[in-house]
Amino acid sequence: METAADFLRRRAGDASEDDFAKVLDKVAVKSPHPGDELPSDRP
Repeated sequence: METAADFLRRRAGDASEDDFAKVLDKVAVKSPHPGDELPSDRP
């Protein structure tokens, strides 16, 4: 059975952090839906 880590590593291929940042730059900045907020005690 394939682990999650192995699956994600395989799916990522040779993608870099810069590639991921380019995708995130295209995502609109919105407030989270009620209940989806991060905990306030998170560093």
